[in-house]
Amino acid sequence: MKLLPAAETVAVMLNHMTDITSSTHFSLKSGDAVALAVNNLGGTSVLELYVVVKEAIAYLESRGVVVEQVYSGALITSLEMAGVSLTLLHLDDSRRRCLNQETAAPGWPRQSWLSSYSSPQPIPAPASTTYTRLSTETAACLSEGGEKAFRRALLHACRALSQCDQQLNDLDCRSGDGDCGSTIRRGAQAVIEAISSDRLPLDTPSQALIDIGHIAEDTMGGASGGLYSLLLSGAAQALVEDVSPKAWVHALKAGMETLSKYGRAEVGDRTMLDSLDAAYKVLVKLLSDSHADPVEVYQQAVEAAESMARQTAHMQAKAGRASYVSKDQVKEPDPGAYAVSIWLRASYEAVKLGV
Repeated sequence: MKLLPAAETVAVMLNHMTDITSSTHFSLKSGDAVALAVNNLGGTSVLELYVVVKEAIAYLESRGVVVEQVYSGALITSLEMAGVSLTLLHLDDSRRRCLNQETAAPGWPRQSWLSSYSSPQPIPAPASTTYTRLSTETAACLSEGGEKAFRRALLHACRALSQCDQQLNDLDCRSGDGDCGSTIRRGAQAVIEAISSDRLPLDTPSQALIDIGHIAEDTMGGASGGLYSLLLSGAAQALVEDVSPKAWVHALKAGMETLSKYGRAEVGDRTMLDSLDAAYKVLVKLLSDSHADPVEVYQQAVEAAESMARQTAHMQAKAGRASYVSKDQVKEPDPGAYAVSIWLRASYEAVKLGV
């Protein structure tokens, strides 16, 4: 039999079980109340198992059957066989009482879905999403020229990321899902749209970064959206009282610390943190040398990030999807680290245009 979609596979299984031409068929008619058990034979993922659960309930209800209780899990396995089995049981008061008794059997699911699962009540979407807002009266603001530079840097960075989506996807194919570029492109285009419609308070970087973090989380999806949200929300806290070049260096460090803390990654793990850390180590010159030219130091930081992004090709992945792939198979730069070098280079070019 050829491979079929989950819905068709479930239909084949249940039609066979209830085929009245078979002497061992399960008698099933409209109005019957049943318990359904969806068994993982050992090698089926939880996600795939729940897809089968959903399709089995939908099929039975389409035949007028009342699915009162549903059990799923690795009940009877065949080593690590990929597949599922379906079991139906007619319910009466006695069986309901027995099924709902406490048991110490380690393989039996402790909970089941009741019939209310079959008729979910729709939850209305909120009219609007409430995001964290800082007090605009106390948060540090940029000068008119600073705001224009910030806008220019954001636009250049987002456009560069949008243009490099396929390149990032190709890198991600070696060690991930192959969608890093597409994911980042969605976030970048959403930020461009927000800037174009004046929905970002670019005069107040701390609030702007928080808002961009929310945009990343809402539009990017996957791990990347959450990671960029962590980075930006952490960085925002360092810009509440000061928006000088030195404050931006502190913001980068704060963002990295937040990302590391909640993203469970460290410098050296072959992630975006490696490129960010390489840039930060150069940018700290601004904190110790009062005569350093911020633009020149920024250029050196970008070059350091680009160099580190290339070096990730020779690093052992210790975090993210790449950590599950053999080192021998991962010979290209980390797409996350490479993406950081792209937006750093683009933002530097934007800053240089205004000098």
